[in-house]
Amino acid sequence: MTKTWIQAVVIALITAVVLTGVHQITAPTIERVQQQQRNEQLAKAVPPGHIDGQLQTARQTLTIEALNTEATVYWGTRKGELSAVLLDFVTPNGYSGDIRLLVALEPGGQVLGVRVLAHRETAGLGDGIERAKSDWIKQFEGTDLDSPPMDEWAADRRGGAFDTLSAATITSQAVIQAVQSALISYRAQASDDWLASIQTAPES
Repeated sequence: MTKTWIQAVVIALITAVVLTGVHQITAPTIERVQQQQRNEQLAKAVPPGHIDGQLQTARQTLTIEALNTEATVYWGTRKGELSAVLLDFVTPNGYSGDIRLLVALEPGGQVLGVRVLAHRETAGLGDGIERAKSDWIKQFEGTDLDSPPMDEWAADRRGGAFDTLSAATITSQAVIQAVQSALISYRAQASDDWLASIQTAPES
């Protein structure tokens, strides 16, 4: 009985050592692949050629007060100069709950692109916010807080300047208001010092 117990313990220890070794060998590769996939997804919100190399994660987040949420901040450069700031955040105001958005901006605050990263909106209706399903999300490109004016950031069915997805007014309005809220918070935060600070390497 004792011998069997000792053998079981030895086998368990050997298995643990092997698994630990495999994890240590494969973890860097898995992390690189995940980072590459993450960058590919993020880069879809930025026009081709607008950044050189990889997008980087900022050490700060951005508080979007209107949504009571924190946005993860990414940044990229072109020819050594900051050329894109990306905000990854969630609005809880979708028809079916949370919608996770990625808003890519020029450092000055003009929208480069918007993409939906996750949602639970109705198939065939609200899922038109996905770039793969329609061009609806592209209407934000080139906008900023002054164009259209602040009071026109709404779905056209609510008197605003943005197209409404057919039979998905609530979903449309949720995304429009979320993008505007992100722009408002960004404008309030994006001083020269803050833009310089987001490019500082995270503390190890």
